[in-house]
Amino acid sequence: MQSNANARIPSALSLTAAATEARLKDYSHRWAWAIWFALLIAVSCWVVTTGNRRSVTESYRLAAQHWRAGEALFKAKDNIFLYLPTAAIVYSPYAALPFTLGEVLWRVTAIGSFAWALSRLCTLIGRQTDREIFLVATLVTLPLS
Repeated sequence: MQSNANARIPSALSLTAAATEARLKDYSHRWAWAIWFALLIAVSCWVVTTGNRRSVTESYRLAAQHWRAGEALFKAKDNIFLYLPTAAIVYSPYAALPFTLGEVLWRVTAIGSFAWALSRLCTLIGRQTDREIFLVATLVTLPLS
């Protein structure tokens, strides 16, 4: 009877360890998304307070407006647009919005897409460790981007 009780102890300990490990993975995943959300808030506040200083989105906005008007994208004197024409097309819904709202939503879309893609990449890298990898990948890519 005693050997049966001893057999249960390791399994109970392993269940507790597995639950703790799963909880830590979940927390690291939440921390990664919290970091991305904090970045979104900081960038949105920066856009609202500084406008389009030190930003290339003004050239996107002008190119999108020229595209919608059927004008040439690359020879407008008020616009130094050096990107592929599809960039103007992609940006055109944001150019139709009021300036600040369009700028904030553009950055939310760009940062959110990058964070989602990084999360998916981490899932493809390792199914068992994707939540831990996502936090590490977030901490590595934020200073690089």
